[in-house]
Amino acid sequence: MKKHFWKLSAFLWMCIILYLSFFTAVDPEGLPMFENQDKVGHFVFYAILTSILIKTFRIELIKNSPIVVAIVFAFCFGAVIEILQHYATEDRFGSFWDLFFNTLGILIIGFIAKKRLNGN
Repeated sequence: MKKHFWKLSAFLWMCIILYLSFFTAVDPEGLPMFENQDKVGHFVFYAILTSILIKTFRIELIKNSPIVVAIVFAFCFGAVIEILQHYATEDRFGSFWDLFFNTLGILIIGFIAKKRLNGN
């Protein structure tokens, strides 16, 4: 199990993102707790995904350029979800701004990881 911890973590986190992206949670009041809650959620969820993917690629899968691979993978995953939301659902829609905040979370974690690995 230890050998596959990060792969399993990445898979489970992607499943959580998929579930939240395609199924609308039932909220009795339907009001967000604060303005732009959705965008903060996109940023945080993709930042966490990128962190997990960097660990997965660096430790268990790919030794060369794990940060770049994680960034590209997370971006493509988010872009595909936004496209599928637009074309494959009736109650959800793809959004450029959602993809923007996904990408912002991805890039900030990529930058932090690069700095940490270089010792700066």
